[in-house]
Amino acid sequence: MIPEELTQKSKINTNRVLNYLVNQDSIDTMKIRSHIIQSIRTFFLKKQYLEVQTPILTGAGTGANAQPFTTHLKNSFFQNQPLQLRVAPELWLKKMVIGGFEKIFEIGVSFRNEGIDSTHNPEFTTCEFYQAYTSLPELIDITENLFQRLYLDLSTLNVPLLEKNLPDLVNLSKGNFPKYEFIPTLESITGKTLPSTLDSESLVDYHRALNQSLPSNLSSASLLDNLASIYLEPIISSEHPNTPVFLYNQPAELSPLAKSTHISYSSRSYEISLRFECFINGKEYINAYEEENNPFEQAKKFKLQQVQKADYNDNESLIPDWNYVNSLEYGLPPTGGWGCGIDRLCMLFVGSDRIESVLPFGGLKDVFRN
Repeated sequence: MIPEELTQKSKINTNRVLNYLVNQDSIDTMKIRSHIIQSIRTFFLKKQYLEVQTPILTGAGTGANAQPFTTHLKNSFFQNQPLQLRVAPELWLKKMVIGGFEKIFEIGVSFRNEGIDSTHNPEFTTCEFYQAYTSLPELIDITENLFQRLYLDLSTLNVPLLEKNLPDLVNLSKGNFPKYEFIPTLESITGKTLPSTLDSESLVDYHRALNQSLPSNLSSASLLDNLASIYLEPIISSEHPNTPVFLYNQPAELSPLAKSTHISYSSRSYEISLRFECFINGKEYINAYEEENNPFEQAKKFKLQQVQKADYNDNESLIPDWNYVNSLEYGLPPTGGWGCGIDRLCMLFVGSDRIESVLPFGGLKDVFRN
């Protein structure tokens, strides 16, 4: 028996053990989370992918635009060399593809030393897969098939919380989701043509022409990301509620690990990444692209990241992994890479707008309380 004073809402919210004892929705949420992970794992295993685990405690190099947590190891071998928790498994997984593993995936945790809000927690779970000889259209097909499989698998469960939310998500089962190309869509929404050179100065002027405030970081990548967050992600999502929407062919400045090509729009030519992001209701769920497999081009992109980091003091700029560049010289076949946030998928299916509700012991603040 639980004393009545312990069932008050304020007590339940700060005590996850008590929450499970008195709140069926919390138990259902963990069941749904477990089945989502099982469904994703089964989807890839049936397609003959090999599940692997890669290092969490690493040296230099991040594989994503994010600031890592750093620490030191008490071991004379490392001579106080700083270590860090991985922000993504990407570079390790691609090294395995170079080593001959053509279809691999990993479900695991990563860590980013960033702010905490309703959709971000410093510790989070993702699924990433990499497949040799795979193009961007094929990555889109795999994504659509996975959403359909997830919806069908979850629809067989007898979980009241899920049964309440699934009818609103029926579009996930239909496939052939809406697709928008970055530059033409941005220009259509803003009514203004992008500058022919996407450098910091011209993008600052573009912001001012649109009467938009500037982000704190004025690197070209940060400015382009700001435009996407204002004009693209919320607007294209609002036209397709509860539906995955693909935004593709982002400018190369946003994707230092992606393969790029030049595309002309009217008389202007831009270097764009063979990449897509998948949004649902304005939130990003998936990031995928054809991988840069030219070691010289990858080194050039890493050096550009270092310049941006130095010029604009961008703590979240990708940290180069030069061992990865050396590994590329052995030969990375044309490869498609894909990453999905598991926690956000759980939020979608349980109908929650806060990430702490789908984590077993809540967000970082809740972990300290528990």
